Amino acid sequence: MLSLGKLLLFATAVFAVYLLSWCLLSARCCCDCRPLAVLVMLSLGNLVLAFAVCFRSLDVLMLSTAAAAVHLLSLSGRCTLLVLTSAAAATVHLLCW
Repeated sequence: MLSLGKLLLFATAVFAVYLLSWCLLSARCCCDCRPLAVLVMLSLGNLVLAFAVCFRSLDVLMLSTAAAAVHLLSLSGRCTLLVLTSAAAATVHLLCW
């Protein structure tokens, strides 16, 4: 059974993918294709989540969230909320051990 900390970690990762999609696509997509691109990015996030749950490897989830944050920082410094979200996810991950 999942603990509250693990559920919070999963929710944080999904939220991070959602923020990443809006930050990266804000200037690169037209209004018509943005919802489809966000749906694809969220689906990829759910795939990573399912992989992490199936193999009980929260490290996979943490690494993907951290990689998204680093990639976002390399592209733009304006979306610092994602970095804070990733830091919160790392803290929750450490508290779950």
